[in-house]
Amino acid sequence: MNESRERVLRALRHERPDRVPLFESYWPEFLAQWSVAKELPAAAIHDYYGNDVTTVVPDESPWPSLVAELAPAGANGHHVLRNGWGAVVRTADDAYFSEELSVALESRVDPDRVVFESPLLEARYVAADAQVRAERGRYALFGKTGGPFKRTSFLRGYTRFLFDLAEDPTWAQALVERTMAHLTAVGVAQLQRWRDALVGMQINDDCCALRGPLISPNLYARVCLPSLVRMVQAYKAAGAQIVYMHCDGNCMPLVDMWVAAGIDAIHPCEPRAGVDIVALRRRHGSRLAFMGAMDNCYILPQGSRAQIEQHVRALVEFGQEGGLVLGGHSIGPDISVERYDWAMAARET
Repeated sequence: MNESRERVLRALRHERPDRVPLFESYWPEFLAQWSVAKELPAAAIHDYYGNDVTTVVPDESPWPSLVAELAPAGANGHHVLRNGWGAVVRTADDAYFSEELSVALESRVDPDRVVFESPLLEARYVAADAQVRAERGRYALFGKTGGPFKRTSFLRGYTRFLFDLAEDPTWAQALVERTMAHLTAVGVAQLQRWRDALVGMQINDDCCALRGPLISPNLYARVCLPSLVRMVQAYKAAGAQIVYMHCDGNCMPLVDMWVAAGIDAIHPCEPRAGVDIVALRRRHGSRLAFMGAMDNCYILPQGSRAQIEQHVRALVEFGQEGGLVLGGHSIGPDISVERYDWAMAARET
């Protein structure tokens, strides 16, 4: 029996789990610190703390065959790549972000004439197949695709896409629909391929900043929501038990639309951004569950032991009858191993 799978499903269905599940990810720098402190390999961290969830990520890009290194690293360590979204970027091996040099769609071409490579390409799933085989008995596995805002911006570039939304929302919606049709096909292929292994799907769409959405809710409803509704419906028809939305920042103005679209849970519920899971529970009841909610910006990095324990215990109490999968979303080197241990120990008290 896969205990993590059952635990997560019970929690997200608002049933009482044997304990509040954990869904966590760790920066490489934190993993290095933890490995030294515990004298264990970094890969042991998930079993050490009892992480219950992991995500399977195939290649969802429109043009996997275009990926290439265009210029090798020079003396400054920078090299130029073309990615599967058709963008040319300059990056460095020790950098997370890259500099965008060009994008696939430099002008507002007819979206219907943009042809993507097949969502069924075997190469998209080779690495993910191996992950599913290795982890299906240990974790609650979720597949993953992007959502309407962020992935469409990959085709145009972030700044250009914001101008598109402001200047020509009809064209922007058509491009969103073209992009989402491809992504939805990739997601359905995952559910068909790993039908008995996946709990459901994550839709990853960072469309919010710290203070609120990057576009108005009205524009989101016009441009993004129709394609999102179709995506959620397709995933559930293909067997997804849970479909959750990952969106950093303050997503509060969009949550009502997501719930109406059939989204079952939201992640990571950032406290620093003002995501109020208590208020959202009052509003939506058992229609919406939560994943995350630990404060990885202030309380975990800076709080006293008493503050950390109080924070985590309150969340455990909130989720003890279901509705919460606990996590800090990403644990970086600003959080000491000691403080993280305090947080994890507080789950049990």
